[in-house]
Amino acid sequence: METSDSMLQDLSDLLRINSHRADAYNKSAYLCEDMQLKMLLNREVDNCRDHVLALKRAIHDRFDGKGQQTMTGQLFNMWSDSSPSFQAESFAVELSTFATSDFLVLQCYLLVLSRPYLDSTFKLLLECQCSNSNTIYSAMKAFNESFATNEFLNPGRKSA
Repeated sequence: METSDSMLQDLSDLLRINSHRADAYNKSAYLCEDMQLKMLLNREVDNCRDHVLALKRAIHDRFDGKGQQTMTGQLFNMWSDSSPSFQAESFAVELSTFATSDFLVLQCYLLVLSRPYLDSTFKLLLECQCSNSNTIYSAMKAFNESFATNEFLNPGRKSA
């Protein structure tokens, strides 16, 4: 596979990953009864959608309208094979699912950033997106830990 084709495939996969996550987080936010988590999930949705729009524009500009790849690539397949289901049985499992998904997407970004064929424009864009994702991952992880501590201290606490 040519260098530009490989780069386009990785970028298209990141686009798909973020689109999938935006849909899953949007559904979860809609159904969520915990206001703090709902706000965090809506932040995740906004972040994923912003990433999608930025990637679409950059791909269109760089590849002269060639657009994204129609087939899923190795990166998306790796993510989807490892990504947890967003159909959780309990609130605690759902929180763990969100954190796991965020961690996996960070791994995908780091993998693409390590590719030798990534040009400087995309490298800067992806570094920024990775930083944003890391911030939200940290917030989700902190919320998850706070919930686990409160659940341990107050086992009778009603979960959503």
